[in-house]
Parts: sequence; C-alpha cells; structure tokens
Amino acid sequence: MNRLLEKITTRFDGYGMKLRTVHISHISELKDEILNMHKSGMFDEKFFEENLDWINSNPRCSIPNPKTAIIAASPQVMTKTYFDYSGKTFEITIPPTYVYKNMLHISEKLLKETISALGFSVEKVSVPLKALAVRSGLGRYGRNNICYVPGMGSFMRLDAFYTDWECDADDWQEPADMKECEECGACMENCFTGAIKPDRFLIHGEYCLTNMNENKGDFPEWVDKSWHNSLVGCMACQLCCPANKDSIKIEKGPHFNEQETGLILKGTPEHKLPENLKAKLEELCAGDYYSMLDRNLKVLLEKGA
Repeated sequence: MNRLLEKITTRFDGYGMKLRTVHISHISELKDEILNMHKSGMFDEKFFEENLDWINSNPRCSIPNPKTAIIAASPQVMTKTYFDYSGKTFEITIPPTYVYKNMLHISEKLLKETISALGFSVEKVSVPLKALAVRSGLGRYGRNNICYVPGMGSFMRLDAFYTDWECDADDWQEPADMKECEECGACMENCFTGAIKPDRFLIHGEYCLTNMNENKGDFPEWVDKSWHNSLVGCMACQLCCPANKDSIKIEKGPHFNEQETGLILKGTPEHKLPENLKAKLEELCAGDYYSMLDRNLKVLLEKGA
C-alpha cells in the first residue's frame, strides 16, 4: 500500500472512519452510468430533475488537475430532538446522515493534515456518493438502494473529495449488492409508500418518503399522515433492516421551547431567528433542509397531537 494512503487510512481508522480511492477518470464513468439510466427511462422525470439533474454540471472543483477521488464513510447516529407544542413535548427523530458537521470537519482535517502537508490540494466535491462508495468497494447496495458499509450499516455518512495527489490504489470495481438481501424482504414489507418493488432492484424514488420530505411542495394526498416518522428523511426501511441490528445508535439533540417551535412553524426566515434558536438548528445542520422544516414539523406535530 502507498505509504501516504496507509497513513491516511490509519488516521481514519482511529475515528472509526473508512475510505477508498479511485482514479479521477472513473467519475465520468459514474456520471455516464446514471445519465444512461435516465435516458433509458429508469428514473421518474420529476424525481430526476429534483434529485439528480445536478450531475450534469458537477463536480465543480477549483483544483486545476485532480488525479484521485476519495470517498469516506463516517459513523453516524440517530438524533432525538424535542419540541414543545400546545403544552406537550414531542420527541422527533432525525436519521443518520443529516447531523454531520463534526464528522465532516474531522475527515477534512485529517486529509489536510496528511495530503495538504505534502503540498497537494484537497477539496470536498459533490458526486453520486452511494454509487461511488459501492463502485469503490467501500460499501454495498441494500435492497432499499441505501449504501451499507461493513461495521456501520447504513448508520453512516458519505463524503467525497478530490485531490491532485496521484494515489497508486485504484479501488474501482463492479457494483455489488448485499447477500443478506437475497432472502430478506423486510424493507419491502415495511416501506409505507411501496417504493421498493420485487420486480426491479432500483427503487421508485418518486414514491420514497425521504424524497418527498427533502423537497419542497405539498405532500401528495395519498400519503397518510401516520407514515411520517422523522423530521427529515425516513427510518422505516433502516430500522427493520437486519444488517443494521448492531449499528443502531441514538443521541439526544436540542430541546425547542414553545416560542422556538412556533417560529419554525411560521416559516420564519433563518436570518430573522433568535441567535439561540439559530445555534440549535446549526447543531442539527438544519440549514440543509430548513426551507422544508416548517412543513415537516407541522405534519409530525399534528400526527402526535
């Protein structure tokens, strides 16, 4: 193994994190695969426009001649948040992946301390993360199309970086699915919206509850209020998954009082929020989905009322 890669890997291991490297040329292959799937009609058009259209113009990178793509996985936990509303306190879940600030800073810090210290550049980029993780051998696809990393399950976050350091290790390989899924239908049975079908491996993302509450607009009329289970995203197919039985971890997050809950429900612009409320939302990395937060929170509070 390249000595620098060995050093980086050791540093990541110390934080329970994992990474793989691929030659930069494979990123265009990855993009082509997804765009060809779109051309063949495998994606719902609206779903593609809302979630994957950015692939045409990404990744944007300021490094003049990147040579290596690094895909990193960081262990994550579910976060329990608490909202006071109408004299009651509601416990509401945020799935893994969304609360990521600390782990992202660690991965960037470790890469800069090792790679940048030798005069190379490192930059975080937007690429198809799950596809790159599976293509690099870092993880495998579950039947629910979520990426699973050994030792972390789906309770992890993926981040990608470009660097002009040319790594000898190119982990590019054929995509692989989890063998555990072959005789298991737990995710199909527990998916509220029926997005996971037995007749094809690619899920119908347009029916996925996560997709709905990560994008703006009213929920479809056919979506039952009782199905909503998280402030953003959905935990239905992850909590029932046998591959996650040893990975489920939960941490307590911030508590929002009645006034703070009310400001969120009113859709108060972020810049007009009190500083203490901004700090709580920043702790949850809520800036990524704040424009949907009032809608998502409202339906969860109505469900539990």
